[in-house]
Amino acid sequence: MLLTWNEIKRFYGEYANIASNDFLEYGERLDRAGKHTYGLLLTSFSKTRFTTSQTFASNYEARKKEDGIHAEEYIVKTLVWETDVAGALEHRKVEHPYITLILNRTPCPSCAKMLVAATDKVRAKFQMERNDGSVTFVLCCLGRYIHTTNTELINLSKAGWKLTVLEMDNWVTTRGKNLLTRCHSIQNKTGYFTYPK
Repeated sequence: MLLTWNEIKRFYGEYANIASNDFLEYGERLDRAGKHTYGLLLTSFSKTRFTTSQTFASNYEARKKEDGIHAEEYIVKTLVWETDVAGALEHRKVEHPYITLILNRTPCPSCAKMLVAATDKVRAKFQMERNDGSVTFVLCCLGRYIHTTNTELINLSKAGWKLTVLEMDNWVTTRGKNLLTRCHSIQNKTGYFTYPK
């Protein structure tokens, strides 16, 4: 499925008050897949009003702290993953949580395994089953990393991640089109992913 940058901005910006300047900066980094990986974690939850937390990471910045780490690995290894995702899940009976991880390319095989394990760990903490409908995990990637195979995508899907391809300004990259074909065959869904209004 496709997920547009405008839909992400609408859902997390309008309802969660993320500044448009922040989205502009994130979009400029996420709209190309080059040497560096970039990732943005957005979670939503509230008791009374919709709020959000956000974490942006790049492997360029992360390498200053730990050599060779990818953006998604950096996000999952930080306390932000545990606190933000846990915060969203704690409020799941009040309001359906959406946890969105946006990457400029699909996770490599080892990072895909790490994401599956991190998702399972947080579900176990809250005594939740995979695909039980109480939370929506969305993985949105600009395109497919050359080393990512269908096996990794299938495992992520089985772990409850909705696999989506990032569409920026009505444009999908060549690797995004390749990923879209794979996502369609794995999830048997086409069209656009949308958040609630």
